[in-house]
Amino acid sequence: MKSKGKEPPSSYSQSKTSSSNLKTSSRFSSFIAILRNRTFIFYTLIPAIILSIITIFSTDLNIWVLSEIHHFYIELFAVILGSILAFYYILRAHTLNDNFSRFVGFGFLVAVLIDLLHVVISYTFMDNVMFLKYFIPQTWFAGRIFLSAMLVIAIAKYPTFSGEEKKRNEGLLESETKTASTKEDEDEEPRIEIEKKSIHDSGEVVTLHDKANGSDKAFAVYLTVLSVLAGSIAISSLYLVLPFSVIDEILLHRPYEIPSLILFIIALILFYKNQLYKKTDIFYKGILAYLIIDIYAQVIMSYSAVSFDTPHNIAHILKDAGYFVNIIALALSSIQYNVRLRESNESLIQSNVRLKEREEVIRVQYERLKESEKIKDEFINTAAHELRTPIQPILGLTDIVRSRIITLDGSNGRVNKDGNKATKRAEGVLLLLDVIIRNAKRLKQLTDNILDVTKIESHSLKLNKERFNIEQLIEETAEEQNITISDTIITNNEIKILLTASNKELEDSADIDTATTVAPDVNVRSSSTSTASNRGEYSITTNKGTGNKAGGIANTILESFVVEADKTKISQVLSNLLRNALSSIRLKAGTEGGRIIITVNRTEKSGQENNFREDNNKGDPSSISDMNDEIIVSITDNGQGIPPDVAQNLFTKFVSGSDSGTGLGLYISKNIIEVHGGKIWAKNNNVIGSADGIASIPSSGATFSFSLPVLEIITKSK
Repeated sequence: MKSKGKEPPSSYSQSKTSSSNLKTSSRFSSFIAILRNRTFIFYTLIPAIILSIITIFSTDLNIWVLSEIHHFYIELFAVILGSILAFYYILRAHTLNDNFSRFVGFGFLVAVLIDLLHVVISYTFMDNVMFLKYFIPQTWFAGRIFLSAMLVIAIAKYPTFSGEEKKRNEGLLESETKTASTKEDEDEEPRIEIEKKSIHDSGEVVTLHDKANGSDKAFAVYLTVLSVLAGSIAISSLYLVLPFSVIDEILLHRPYEIPSLILFIIALILFYKNQLYKKTDIFYKGILAYLIIDIYAQVIMSYSAVSFDTPHNIAHILKDAGYFVNIIALALSSIQYNVRLRESNESLIQSNVRLKEREEVIRVQYERLKESEKIKDEFINTAAHELRTPIQPILGLTDIVRSRIITLDGSNGRVNKDGNKATKRAEGVLLLLDVIIRNAKRLKQLTDNILDVTKIESHSLKLNKERFNIEQLIEETAEEQNITISDTIITNNEIKILLTASNKELEDSADIDTATTVAPDVNVRSSSTSTASNRGEYSITTNKGTGNKAGGIANTILESFVVEADKTKISQVLSNLLRNALSSIRLKAGTEGGRIIITVNRTEKSGQENNFREDNNKGDPSSISDMNDEIIVSITDNGQGIPPDVAQNLFTKFVSGSDSGTGLGLYISKNIIEVHGGKIWAKNNNVIGSADGIASIPSSGATFSFSLPVLEIITKSK
């Protein structure tokens, strides 16, 4: 059975009630904070008490009565003070790009123009009492209503000092951040950040320039409408008497002062609501004092019965006093800004001095770093040369000792005298000497690499170019690496050199007593191996239907490729690539024999014409020159291939696919080839892709290729 009692309030109702209570509590706390603030006490409460006493004193209409001429001087003084205010406010708005000052400045300007009309006409028609009775209050109302409306708009729409914030965003003014640690610090201005761009609900981006254009249009509209209204009232006062402009029967003799009074009060409320009282600029304190004085001036003027009576005169004096207080505030604000500007300049000078000091420290550290780099390069260069110095005699003398041992073992009869034991001892010594030579060469290669890297880093790598046959250099380099050429195949567009390498790793150890032999680097040279000297004995295989240059000439066969390059450097590149191929073969698991194929062919650069030509002069070889083409040298092995983690940085320093390498060979090779105007690249053979698109480790080795500009292609007739 349902209960007939009241249902408990919903969570939404409780949340709404709680939010309302919090807002009420927050407003009450803000109101208490305003009442306890020093600005409210000294610029609102105390002046209000003094002005209230003056207001009470002004209720006696006959205590202080002046003549028309006195009124003329008081109003003329107000015109002068108002003109000064208008000038400085407008100048301030122009200098600081401040919309607040612009509204207030033009408010004073139009009010001064109306007051000037008020002064001139009052002086001219000084004897016409009835005319002045209505003209004076109507023109007073026109000036007051315009000025109070402009103050309300300025305080409501532009409470923020736009010019200062813009300069902060541009870095021209330093931000003022002070912590309120005591009650005296509560009136300090908090730092207000402004965004250079704001996004409306429609998503349109509005810049500061767009906001400035919008504020200019709004200012023009406000100024035009209010100026037309106030000007119309002032001009019509020459011919018309507004209804109820002066009422003799009631205490409130001038009811038209009430609208201006209400606007001044609204401006005062907005001043505190927008927390302008927290501004540190004394300029805002002057605005606050002026609002308080004008509010009481309007109250006193509202019960003036006739011109020049006590309320009329005191209200005019208060208006002049408000102008004067405002001028004093502007002057103090200018002094305050000059002090801040001077402090900012001094701070900027100090910052520049500190910046120059830091620049000097950075420059000194940079010079030291350059010196350290220079010392490091010199040390590496010197160390490498010093390492090479003992290596050369080690290699030379070891070769001499090795050759003498072989000579003695084969000619002086020691083998017969000592028998099999002497033979084994000689073989063991030769084995040790081979280990010494091999390691000495390895050390020499390391020092050469260090020197080459130093030259590359310092951009001092020099070339000694000469003409040579590239395939002959390949064969010589292979022999230096103790690699045996198993076969050479020549077609009419390429030369292919086949090498067979062992997949067993050499050992740097030997037993002299047992004279254990070490597995050779490669298989023994086959009988089909040929060199460049007997290249004319090769059998030629013709590729039919080829679209390249050589294949298109039926009566010529390829003899040799001639390049112009640094022979020593190109040999170094070939040695590095061959060593990498051997290392890849030896690292591959299994017993399959290692195979290396070196291919040399010609490629046509894009956009170049076919310049092949033939010269059959008594069957002698002829040269066909074409500087626009390249040769591609490719070294293919059936080793383990390039690991994926090495492939991305293959030609950078200290990247190696084996534990024993230094990672300098390919880096040096790349720079040597590029200095020659060529390129170098590598790829795995028959890469098997996985399901996720990531390539697995290849099983068919890798191919390293480089290109060089070709100088000549030597051919012969069939």
